[in-house]
Amino acid sequence: ADINAVFSNDPTEFSYGTDPATVPPTQYDFESVVLHELGHGLGFIGAVKVDPATQVGTYDPGSPTPYPFIYDRLTETGDGAAVLDRPRGSAAMRDAVTGNNLYWIGVHGAAADRGREPRLYAPSGWQDGSSYSHLSDVSYPSGDPDSLMTPFAEPGEAVRDPGNVMLGMFQDMGWQTPGLPGSRYTPVQPVRILDTRDGTGQAGHQPVRLGVGSTDLNVETRLSGVPSDATAVVLNVTSEGASATTDLRVYPTPRAVGAPVPDVSNLNVSGSQTRANLVTVPVGRAGMVRLRNAAGSTNVLVDLAGFYAPGAATDFHPVTPSRVLDTGTQTKIGPGQFVDLTVSGVSGVPGDGSAQAVVLGVTAAFPTGGTDVRVYPTPTDNSFPNVSNINVTAGRNAPNLVIVKIGDGGRVRLRNASSSVTLLADLHGWYGTGTSGSLFRPTKPTRVLDTRFKLGTAGPTRLGAGQYGGQIVDHPAR
Repeated sequence: ADINAVFSNDPTEFSYGTDPATVPPTQYDFESVVLHELGHGLGFIGAVKVDPATQVGTYDPGSPTPYPFIYDRLTETGDGAAVLDRPRGSAAMRDAVTGNNLYWIGVHGAAADRGREPRLYAPSGWQDGSSYSHLSDVSYPSGDPDSLMTPFAEPGEAVRDPGNVMLGMFQDMGWQTPGLPGSRYTPVQPVRILDTRDGTGQAGHQPVRLGVGSTDLNVETRLSGVPSDATAVVLNVTSEGASATTDLRVYPTPRAVGAPVPDVSNLNVSGSQTRANLVTVPVGRAGMVRLRNAAGSTNVLVDLAGFYAPGAATDFHPVTPSRVLDTGTQTKIGPGQFVDLTVSGVSGVPGDGSAQAVVLGVTAAFPTGGTDVRVYPTPTDNSFPNVSNINVTAGRNAPNLVIVKIGDGGRVRLRNASSSVTLLADLHGWYGTGTSGSLFRPTKPTRVLDTRFKLGTAGPTRLGAGQYGGQIVDHPAR
């Protein structure tokens, strides 16, 4: 048999009804228990055990096939060390599965849990049959839609759906599963949610530069309007006045203390350069995202452009990139001047009002001095938000991706703060109401291309003039 399961038929213990709403508070839902055990039989189970006599961790003791399971290959502790990296028959392997710090690292499982590694049940006291072959009952408590594979059933509780996290984990194991649900996007009026110069978004509202290390930013605040079920946020992140060449990394705040820093970067700056980049990042623990500075110290500004959530309003429609604005070198945009760019009804964007936001690649070119460019919904007056999208210095062109809500008259406004600059904008897509577009599924940040090490490419290690990156090759998701 592929699955061998035996269940009690005691009618005082189990409720056998077909309606989950009628399960008595003193009985267990039989269908939920069966589904849970079928989950184990289909692979939601690890081979590692703690030997009661020697108190060491080992796998598959007494089995004629003494190998770990697929499940074991996708588990690691919060510090990024795989369970199977520990020696078999060691205290280190025991500590990995009993340290309350164990996570699933498969990309699909993480995508199903808003880009965060699902936390596994790993109690300090080994419980044979009820340990790490389960999801954490702290992260997925009773009543949570992903609580089917937690270690303990509750009387009166009925969970008759595997949940997205379990389906994502099975997909990581190699099973074909239904497509995971995605999230829709809600554009917002741009708002600044962090400014280390004046303390906006910081504890005690005190201005503190970000030194070497990290800070957690709560993106689910009343100020931002981001709901508690948001899966990801779109942020424009700016570094100003860095004391050293550094990189900023923006990623979901992990559940585990001491979790490894992703091998990715979102913003690279030299010296006191001011530079910005658009970042789409999954929302992490307690509604927060983490910003980490690699060297020196810097001021960091974060502006919210929108969020993804299951109940949001719009889906994404990509278009063939096309230039929709070029002010030209002869008609530069001067200090305090702006351009209202009509986007509704242009280059594939519908003009019937269903389009709510557009994706633009905006370039500030040939600046005569230092300035910032702000892109926002065209207002009905001359007001402008306290945000920025592009920062430039004299003579240096700078681009950035912008996702901006469509404003008055189907237009978006591009405003120059000082000096004079040429503005270019390329349209890449739009967000609109309906069901014909694409949904968003966040994953944890992962580097998929690095020409220095031929990661993700069979092409050159450096990209020369006119060259391209070459064929994408298979490589581990991690």
